[in-house]
Amino acid sequence: MIVMINRNEIDSMADSLGIHSSHVQRDYVHGWILSCLYTRSSLSNRLVLKGGNCLRKGYFEHSRYSRDLDFTTSVGIPDLELGRELNEIALSLEDRTGIVFDTSRTIVGDKKRADSDKHISEIKLYFKDFYGKESKVVLV
Repeated sequence: MIVMINRNEIDSMADSLGIHSSHVQRDYVHGWILSCLYTRSSLSNRLVLKGGNCLRKGYFEHSRYSRDLDFTTSVGIPDLELGRELNEIALSLEDRTGIVFDTSRTIVGDKKRADSDKHISEIKLYFKDFYGKESKVVLV
């Protein structure tokens, strides 16, 4: 089933909430990624959502919009596996939402950090937004 969201819906929602349309777009994409991750991915039992989107999606609906999705895990997950799983999620979302992801541009790599004894991966998924512009979602 395709759930197409168009520019008019994005603009209408942004106007009614008094926020920029980029927040609404990102919120839709974040929600779809989380839905696929926790219902269709082998990462679902190893990644725990944390940070701003965790608070927003789980507890405080009207809190600030976050630019990324933050996760934690108690087990190591190889970057190659993260990239493969997230590309599969992106392709699944294309079929369900009509958003076109460019999985050839997905980047998975080390995030710069102050705490050198922890491995932190940063993933960037690239797609065309609801206005046809190049955009990206960052997962940490």
